[in-house]
Formats: sequence, structure tokens, C-alpha cells
Amino acid sequence: MPTGPTEGAKANTQHTSAKGSHQDRQIFVSAKHSPNYTGHVKRDTLGCLESWSEELLSRAERVRRLIGNAHWLSDGHHKEELVRQFLSRHLPPSLRISRGFICPPENDLRVSSEIDVLITDTWTEMPWFTEGNLIIAPPSCVLGQLHVKTEFDVDGLTDVLSSGARNQKIVTDSVSRQIPWFGAIFFTHSKPKKPKRLKEVFRKAILKASNGGSDVPTRERFPDCVAVVGGPVFLADKRTTEGAPRDQIRIRVFDGANLSPAVMLVHLFDSIQLPGRDLARRGEWVQLLASAEIPSLFSEPFDLTLGTK
Repeated sequence: MPTGPTEGAKANTQHTSAKGSHQDRQIFVSAKHSPNYTGHVKRDTLGCLESWSEELLSRAERVRRLIGNAHWLSDGHHKEELVRQFLSRHLPPSLRISRGFICPPENDLRVSSEIDVLITDTWTEMPWFTEGNLIIAPPSCVLGQLHVKTEFDVDGLTDVLSSGARNQKIVTDSVSRQIPWFGAIFFTHSKPKKPKRLKEVFRKAILKASNGGSDVPTRERFPDCVAVVGGPVFLADKRTTEGAPRDQIRIRVFDGANLSPAVMLVHLFDSIQLPGRDLARRGEWVQLLASAEIPSLFSEPFDLTLGTK
């Protein structure tokens, strides 16, 4: 404690100097994070794509944190809206992203179930009905369907396989040469993580779905891409190779981790906008994801007639 005027003034000067030094450091730190900061900041394009996964999971948790177990239907609707917003931000404005139904013009043909994310090209054909975020579309303008689920498990995947195959059949029965892109996105996979368990989930889901009568998944009606946010991504190889059984489909599985939404987005865009384009000649997005060297978990054929034998 200072004992006289001189020592007190000296102590105050030192305190002021230290306080000023601390403020200077704070100002410098703030400046580094300012948009006007001109120092070197390393670019990280892949890091930007990985942040999509973190953003989806973070936003998805907010409703559940606030309402707990109060209303799971609202939680599901919230996740569906997050995915629609995500796709709308990144896909071309010529594509309409909404929830809706596929409705053939013939009155004796059935209408699809409600589709979480229905991707349509309304330049090709006008929808029967559109209001707000709901569309009822003829098969000819349907480009893709995406199912949004919470937990990646046998029941969730079975529902995707069955309802998705049914919707695909509605389109192909009306427009025989048009096969829409078909995908699913799951927000969690708390149980199956190892390759052996992932294979088991697919086999059991295919078995249950193939017992579903006329809406069994075939190679043409099988999901093109299934992504788990922050987890694996599954890509179906629908190419017909000589000698390959028609009742089998090969699924390639990658440890997409935080890049799984980006892989799904690129697969969707290329399938819709660039059908049949040579994989080796695709653009900057595919090249960027290839540079990430995403680990392969397995590549295996699955029998689509398990439940019919």
C-alpha cells in the first residue's frame, strides 16, 4: 500500500499502464476477428463444407432442448424444414424445394405419401397445386425425393425403402423413362457405427421392406444416397454390369463424418443436373471432395429379394 504522495502517484501510473496494456491486447485480439483485419487467414474450403454438419446438428437440437419430450412430431417437422432450407441455399433457383405429393393425372392411379423434401422442375410442367411450402405435382416434373429421419436404425431405413419405392413406382408408371433421384438423411446414428453393424441394419431393412407386397425396393427404386449427419454415407451403384444379378445392388459406404451432407448435396446435384456424366470429368465440387480422401468402410452387394424367398 503506498505510504506517501510520490509512491501513490507511481503506483497509479503503473496500474494505468498495465490497464492500458491489457486494453491494447484486447483491441488487437478483437481486430484479428474483425472483417477489416488484413493479417493472413488461411483458407479452408473443406472446413466450410464440414461446418454444414455442425450447423444442422446444432440447429436441430434447439427445439428438443426447449420442449424436451413434449412433441416429437414438431421435432421431426423442424428437421425437415432445416434440410429444405439447406438445399434451397445451395441448389439452383430453378429447382423447387418443398414438401408435397406426387399426383398422376389419372383418377384411378394412387397418390404418393407426403414426401418430406420433394424436388421439382416447374419449368417442365406446372404443379397441380402450390401454396406456401406445399406442392402437389404431376410425375413429369418430379426430379427427386428426400426423406428426413432422426435415428438411423432398421425401422427408419425400412420406412425409407418402402415409401420411397412406392413413390418411385408412381413416377415410373406414368413417365416410364424418368427415374427421380431418391435419397434419405438421418440426424443421428447412436447404435450402428461399425461396418458389421451397418451391414446388418441394411440387410434387416431390406428383408422387412421386401415383405411389403408390390412396393418392394428394386434396383431402380432403391435409394441413390443415404447420409447420416456427422456419420457414414451410403451410395448405391445402380449401373447394370454384364453378369450382375438383377436382384442385387452394390452399396458403397464411406466414413463421411462431417462431410456427409456435402457428399449428399453433390450427389443430388450431379444426378439431377448432369445425368450420365462421366464421374472422372465432373467439376470442382467432386474434385474438392476427392481431395478429402474420405475413408471407405466397405463395398458389398445386397440381395433385394430376401423377403420373397
